[in-house]
Amino acid sequence: MLGCFDETGKLKYGEVFVQISHQRNKQFHAMSSLSSNRYGANKSKHIVKGKVVVAKNSCLHPVHVSRAVDVPSLHHMLDCIVFPQKGRSDLDGDIYFVNWGPGFIPPCHENPMDHAPSQVVWIMMLRYRY
Repeated sequence: MLGCFDETGKLKYGEVFVQISHQRNKQFHAMSSLSSNRYGANKSKHIVKGKVVVAKNSCLHPVHVSRAVDVPSLHHMLDCIVFPQKGRSDLDGDIYFVNWGPGFIPPCHENPMDHAPSQVVWIMMLRYRY
């Protein structure tokens, strides 16, 4: 999913908004569990709620578990993941892996990878004349 910025400022740190269209994903729409009433009367769209696993593609770092919430002022955002104003990268067209299946939620939380630069080691260069 394409990562987007919450221009409304309604999302808090650790929250995301995900709304998917069933028409764009025929396999998703064909799943029998999605035709149940727990997804509401509007069968063409689904707002994800609860824990979701989020990883930036390509997935080189541990996944992040966020809480998907329903924000009415973001209902116009479809087939993307909306991040809060604080706590994310520049969102310059990055693609994200998003999964809300219970089997994909990790049992423990890992801290984010440390991106601090490593210590610089200066090596003295000697020039030899032959």
